[in-house]
Amino acid sequence: MKDHWHMGAWRVRRTSIWFWSLLLCFSGTADMLFRPAAPQFDFKTLYCAAAVAREGGDYYDLTTLHAMAAHHGLPQPVWPYLYPPFLAEFAAPLTFWPYQACEKGWMIVHIFAGAFIVASGVKLSRRRDAAKAATPITVHPLHLAAVAGLFHLLAFRHNLFMGQINVLVLLAISASLVACAAKRDALSGMALSLAIVIKMSPSILLLYYAVSRRPRILVACLLCAVVLLLMTLPLSGLQKWLHFGQLLPQLAPGETVAGLFPPDSLYNFSLAGFLSRLISSHTLVRGLAAAFAAMLLIASYRCARPHLRQAPEYLLLPLLTLMIIASPLSYIHHIIYLFPGICWLAGHTDSASKRALILCGLLIGAAAVAAVDFPSRYPWYLTRHALNGWKAILFTSLNLYALLLVLLFSCLLTRMPSQTLPENAHKSADSCTH
Repeated sequence: MKDHWHMGAWRVRRTSIWFWSLLLCFSGTADMLFRPAAPQFDFKTLYCAAAVAREGGDYYDLTTLHAMAAHHGLPQPVWPYLYPPFLAEFAAPLTFWPYQACEKGWMIVHIFAGAFIVASGVKLSRRRDAAKAATPITVHPLHLAAVAGLFHLLAFRHNLFMGQINVLVLLAISASLVACAAKRDALSGMALSLAIVIKMSPSILLLYYAVSRRPRILVACLLCAVVLLLMTLPLSGLQKWLHFGQLLPQLAPGETVAGLFPPDSLYNFSLAGFLSRLISSHTLVRGLAAAFAAMLLIASYRCARPHLRQAPEYLLLPLLTLMIIASPLSYIHHIIYLFPGICWLAGHTDSASKRALILCGLLIGAAAVAAVDFPSRYPWYLTRHALNGWKAILFTSLNLYALLLVLLFSCLLTRMPSQTLPENAHKSADSCTH
């Protein structure tokens, strides 16, 4: 018998949940899809890099990207391409179409990807006891609407506006988590490897699967990553990967990438960005950023440790938060990575505990604050209120403070006795542990 989902009084199939998720994602972004074309900042870089890859050029050379932008009539700025070669090489066929068509297609793909992410968020937020594992999952319409609302709250529109790759990376991460819940380890590892070869930062989730004691996922991820790398060699050659390796030192905390915002830019609210505004020494910034990130990781692990055997998902949100703030460059569009972690933790908050519900509300509120585009408003505020010196430096890290609060509240929820899962929870069909 096929598994079904229940939405209120209606019994609908899983594909219908995906349909309603698509409708909610589309309704929240339709104005962006139908407005006159305006070049998306980050998609311009990807399009130019893909066009250069199609011609066999060097997309890590900023001058070459600028020349390609001029060839296609794209306005500046065009920022440097900082991803591994995989994305540019496999996106190369897109450049057979005009930029405007690709831009709209890119947005449509992201809306469809968002629908899957919302549907996976619904699944992650649902708690099923082992005794009811064979029964259909009930999903209230307000539950689905709340998950979709959270997804929009965490900078989904901002990602579409910028033409960023984060939604597709989150799609791969969500697929990995859903496959993990279904005990399809090979598929889970393959999905995570795709996220990693597109953007290296999701590799932090290898710690999550290691703590989950899922070695088959780790092996599948490693093997699939190697296969994907080998698939790019006939297209890019080894030279492009070597060039990317030479670029990595420039991506270290506190370092400046040619053609990009400096690390102390107001738009960068990572730990490294905050420290770069305080300290001029790049070496000291790197050391302090690494030390602080390690301290936060250890503290998060110690908070979640008593429950990790039953539910390693308690470590998911802290790791996703650290993936953002420990990165050398963190911008508003990265906040979307919090989504699966918040979905799981909010869905497993004890509804009978007032304190737990308040903490959960504060956590979601902090995430919403982190998604506010404060950096674009800082110059006006600093000028209006004549803030300078250390006051200005401390004020211009509101997004970082909000992310640290997300980390704090998630740890507090983890340590609450009422949050401990039932003894047989690790046998649930939705658990990532055996």
